Amino acid sequence: MQFHSEAAIDPVNAADERRRMSDYGQIRDAARVNDPELAVSGRLESIRDRLDAEIFAVLLWNLPEISLICRHGEDAVETGPLDPTLTAAFREISIHAFPALNRDRDLAHLVGESWGINVNQLLCLPLQHPGEPVLGVAIAVTGPGTHGFDSGDDDYFDTAVEMLSLAVANARARRGLDLLNESNRELDLAAEIQRKLLPTLDPAYSPVQGLNRPARTVSGDFYDYLSLPGGRFPFALGDVSGKGMKAALLMSKTASLFRCLAKTIDDPAELLSIINREICETATQGMFVTMVTGVYDSVSGVVRFANAGHEPPLLRRPDRNYIEFPAESPPIGIVENLELETFETDLGGGEFYIFSDGLTEFACEGEMLGVTGLIQMVESSKTMPLSERLDTVLAALDADGWAAHDDLTALTIDGAWVRRHG
Repeated sequence: MQFHSEAAIDPVNAADERRRMSDYGQIRDAARVNDPELAVSGRLESIRDRLDAEIFAVLLWNLPEISLICRHGEDAVETGPLDPTLTAAFREISIHAFPALNRDRDLAHLVGESWGINVNQLLCLPLQHPGEPVLGVAIAVTGPGTHGFDSGDDDYFDTAVEMLSLAVANARARRGLDLLNESNRELDLAAEIQRKLLPTLDPAYSPVQGLNRPARTVSGDFYDYLSLPGGRFPFALGDVSGKGMKAALLMSKTASLFRCLAKTIDDPAELLSIINREICETATQGMFVTMVTGVYDSVSGVVRFANAGHEPPLLRRPDRNYIEFPAESPPIGIVENLELETFETDLGGGEFYIFSDGLTEFACEGEMLGVTGLIQMVESSKTMPLSERLDTVLAALDADGWAAHDDLTALTIDGAWVRRHG
């Protein structure tokens, strides 16, 4: 009977293999962080040692822009700004030309000048994850009197750079996701603040009611109303041009100005003029606000209002006839000396509607709702209390497949409120 002994294992090769696998494991771990610099810096020393290189370095030029250099005999990684000349040389190189650079003496000389070393041999590869832009370059160099890189070094370098590319790409993606989540949290907070700015007077105590439905997380529209002594109810509705956070910030400023000024300024045209001057004094980057503001006297039933470039308010009389009041002035925030006029109308027990164009621009199969469609929807729900009517109209539009593409805001004044509530 013959026994065959197992082949002897070379302890040097086994140790080398364990070290290589450990290096790969460390590089894989780097893919779990959200800082590209951190994903790279902790791995440079082990890669440099494995290659027995004088220097192993990574230049990142695609967020962030940083140079990371690990020198032989030094544990700390040098971090600093990119060398403009060296970076430009690598950025101008075609991806397919990188393998030939390992024999490019001019490039080796440029690297040596930048890092203060006489380069014997150079290895370089772009940091690039498939389908992504080039993030930077990895460079390994040997100094004078040292052996060059062999085929095993080439293979290891290729794999190490591939895994570093993955680590950097993942770190950038994680950072982007973290920033997106942070931005979303800020938007949610801004939306919550906006909602708290909206008035919440019970319909039993106010003839004025409103509705706001943002197209996005935050809104560029607003409405507001107050209850003042003597049965007076100042009100406003505005629509800021543009969308997003800039529109929301301008909306908040405009709404705050109205709430402050409406308590002491009774004339709508004067109030709008003051708000306009305040908005014009600050840089709005071409943004403007269409706005209607007014005061409803619940004792007399009279509404006084001024309109700066906004959609015409609608008066629904008890006989179901509608009257529009077109704007005769441009929006606020465009010209400093804005000429405005205060209009007056007796509701006569009717209803007053102010709305943003997001309502009339409700669309379905290429058709917009328009003012005519809005009137039809109002009439179809005329038996409902006015405080519930707008919600009913929107619910019906949603159910029929109509879609809003802009912030949607409306405000109503019930001219028969006093008769019902005394």
